[in-house]
This record gives sequence, structure tokens and C-alpha cells, in this order.
Amino acid sequence: MSTRSVIAREVDAARGKFKGRYHHWDGYPTGLGASLWDIYHDQFKGDLPAMLKVLLDDHPAGWSSICGKDMRLAPGFQEHRTMEDSENTPLCFCHGNRAEEPNQITEKNASDCGCEWAYVFAKDRPVMYVLSSYCEDGEKMIGAFGMGDPNATWKCVTEVDLEGEEPDWDKIEDF
Repeated sequence: MSTRSVIAREVDAARGKFKGRYHHWDGYPTGLGASLWDIYHDQFKGDLPAMLKVLLDDHPAGWSSICGKDMRLAPGFQEHRTMEDSENTPLCFCHGNRAEEPNQITEKNASDCGCEWAYVFAKDRPVMYVLSSYCEDGEKMIGAFGMGDPNATWKCVTEVDLEGEEPDWDKIEDF
């Protein structure tokens, strides 16, 4: 399911500000949230700066999907998969068959481009904030590519301690 989301670094926690990259597929907590947890623990062995460098700095156009992908493989987008292991390849929008321009996503434009969830990493500690977007009437914003609510605001659903126990992603998603 193409639930749009953003992977980001915290800019100003008190004001809910972040900067990051778009992620197109499976952006709900049981998808991207769980995948980010796994990538942090299994593939980056708890090295958050290295993980964020790959996810945010090395792939400035954003991601089609990293869910269930092996981040040790060279990312790239392939319209027609030809390699045997391409199913496990992380799909970015800046390498392979796609060569899109950098796309900075912030708390100001994320909802407008259809992002429903944001995974924001704290500046100074191994914490991931899970945010959800809400319309002015208080209802959860349901987005579609390029068709979100530009007036939606972000609310923190939970704070995930990356050094603690893995959270119940279903419970976070159903908050």
C-alpha cells in the first residue's frame, strides 16, 4: 500500500520542525517504522549517524521503498527488475532508472505532498519520534501523492527509544 511518509532529522523538537526525505510505499508504523528499527539494529548495528547519512544525505531525492530491503545492497530504482537479488534492493529516486532532483521534506510541506507519517530522529540521542498528520478538524489526514492537506499539523504519537525494547508497531499504528 502506498502510504506516504517522511524519514527525517529533528531540527527543533519544541516547535515540531524536521527535515528529511520522502518515502513512498508502506509508510505506516508496521511497515516503515518496523523497517527503520530493523535497519538500525541489524544492518547499521546501532550506528545512527551512519544510517541517517545513507537514508538522508546519500539519497537526496528520497525513496520508493526501503521496507524489507537490504541496505547493504547498492540502492537504485529499476523499472524492470533484471537482477536476481533486485527484490531486496532498496529503491531510491536518485539512482538507477530514476535520477530525480533533491527533494527536501519538512513539517511545512510533508502533509501537502500526501505524507501521513513522519519518522523523526532526535539530534542528540538514539530516539525516533513517530508523528502522524492531522487535519484542522482533528481527523487523521489520509494523503495521496500530491494531494494532502496543506493545513494539516503533526502530532507525536510516540517516542521510540532505539536502545530499548522493540515497540508494538500495531499498537502505535492503531493509536
